Amino acid sequence: MSAESIQAQCPPDFMEHKGFCYFFSEEKLSMENATKKCQELDGHLLEIRDFEENTYVNQLIMTKTVESLWLGLKKDEQGDYIFDTDRRKPVYNKGTLPDIQDPEKECVKVTEDKQWLEEKCDMLLNYVCQKHG
Repeated sequence: MSAESIQAQCPPDFMEHKGFCYFFSEEKLSMENATKKCQELDGHLLEIRDFEENTYVNQLIMTKTVESLWLGLKKDEQGDYIFDTDRRKPVYNKGTLPDIQDPEKECVKVTEDKQWLEEKCDMLLNYVCQKHG
């Protein structure tokens, strides 16, 4: 069965796309608090894994009035960007992830102009929770 044929069973307030459920938060939280909120919803912060998902997320951002939102990526002990859920480095990203020069900027956001940029983890940003349907 292909990913395209999977119809996720999503909870109320979640949107379905290709077997995943997405919850777009209207509130702004720090990376840590956004992560906790997603865990309370049995999900995790948004992890963009391919071009198609990036396109979907960009369309979602355009329908909302947000400047940026958290990605489930942050710097590990070796200085590499990794996903929170499986500690893998991203294969797909919009452009090149910047080197973190500022030690206070260890988290990653996606902006309304589709850029992935580092950010201070205590900044208050919108977020998207993601979970399998």
